[in-house]
Amino acid sequence: MQTPKVSKGIQLIIFDKDGTLINQHKCFGPWIEKIVNHLCAQPLSDKVFHSLGYNHIDKRFTDDSIVMCGTYEIIRKHLETYVDPQRVDECWEDICHNAEDIETCCNLHELFEELTKTHNIRIAMCTNDIRKPTIETLQVLGIDKYFSYVACADDPNVESKPSGEPLLKICEELKIAPSNTMMVGDTISDTTAGYEALCGKVVSVGNNQAPKYSDIHFPNVIHILQLLKDMKDMKDMKDMKD
Repeated sequence: MQTPKVSKGIQLIIFDKDGTLINQHKCFGPWIEKIVNHLCAQPLSDKVFHSLGYNHIDKRFTDDSIVMCGTYEIIRKHLETYVDPQRVDECWEDICHNAEDIETCCNLHELFEELTKTHNIRIAMCTNDIRKPTIETLQVLGIDKYFSYVACADDPNVESKPSGEPLLKICEELKIAPSNTMMVGDTISDTTAGYEALCGKVVSVGNNQAPKYSDIHFPNVIHILQLLKDMKDMKDMKDMKD
């Protein structure tokens, strides 16, 4: 199966959240440390951190960390293999992300203003985070107004990434074809979802190597502005030749 060519240009960009728009190490690091340290002491805590793909000394997650690639439910079930499930339940809702831990990967206001006003592109989000903290994060950052649709892991009757189903749901709701949609994310879960949904362009971002199914990779999400300009220039040149 090949990703189809874009027929009418990009009309919709679907963004992942953590690792794409937000520094996931700073956001999720303090959160997972609070939970694990609340549930257990050393040496068990060291073992749990390692199993989660988190280096609590360097404050960094591995590329394949289940905290980065999985859902809240997967993380929770994983912790329950080390600690009594009732104890996990007791602390789960009480320990949340703090607004002070949120660090964006670029100037998101500048990015979204350019996309929506200069390029007339609609913006959506597909995240494996649950809805409550996702909406709170967007509101804290003051960027919730830019999103036409937000798909979350706890939405009913829709699979989470790496399934392409939530992306197709977004396209259906906004009445925009997947072939005119760009998926932007930092993990193979994101690029697989874009591939499965037959998105017109699948873009990966971050300091790591480009994951499978990525059409193009950038170190930072801000570079998609140049990509859109280049795509427009190529289309203009083609139109002139035709």
